[in-house]
Amino acid sequence: MKCSIDRTKFKTETGRKLFDLLKNIWDDEDFIVGTLSEVKGDEKRQKLIDFIEEENVTDDELIVLAAGDIADGIEI
Repeated sequence: MKCSIDRTKFKTETGRKLFDLLKNIWDDEDFIVGTLSEVKGDEKRQKLIDFIEEENVTDDELIVLAAGDIADGIEI
């Protein structure tokens, strides 16, 4: 299912950047919304962005797992 959420819904540049990264990996609303809802706040979102960019991650399942770990305070 293609994502119908508008990126302007996110108030910070970090939120918009993560939205864009996720959408480029898999343009699926459930994936994007689920991942973004897992990592609340710019600090956690930036950690996920760093993980995706530094490790060049494109596997949606790995991103979802990393988001869960970040939300739980586990270092990735």
